[in-house]
Amino acid sequence: MAQVAETALSGQHSGEPKQGLFTVYKSGRGYWTRLGTAGAAILLILVLAYFINRNCRVWLAESLGQHAALITWCITGVFALVAGLFCWAQMNKPRNAEFLIETDSEMKKVNWASRKELFGSTRVVVIFLVIIAVTLFVMDFGAAWFFFQIGVLKVGPSLF
Repeated sequence: MAQVAETALSGQHSGEPKQGLFTVYKSGRGYWTRLGTAGAAILLILVLAYFINRNCRVWLAESLGQHAALITWCITGVFALVAGLFCWAQMNKPRNAEFLIETDSEMKKVNWASRKELFGSTRVVVIFLVIIAVTLFVMDFGAAWFFFQIGVLKVGPSLF
């Protein structure tokens, strides 16, 4: 009876896991997509923290003098902590976590090219790019030569 009243007060039904700040929603599912998203978030936080640290030193050096370095590191640390907690909370919101889980399951359904197919396709693209580059070079050189011959250009085309 006490358990029924407790779940009624907490707003959760029996069978639903409790969702706290440091719990992972549907742990173990969508592992690689979550890991990639977390890696990208960490990289972004580090880049932004570096930017904040470098610029705060410049901005605060004039007004705070010798205490500027300490305050700059405090600001950078607070930013990194708040941004990390924000990213953690966003990645574990049920709607966002479901998106990452579904993305991971869809990526498992993708038919990836074999090594032989990949090299064949790459060869076709490289050959096509070389043909296009040579064609554009010949057309550009020919146009420059033509305009030099009729006097529009003062300097003729050069290979170097």
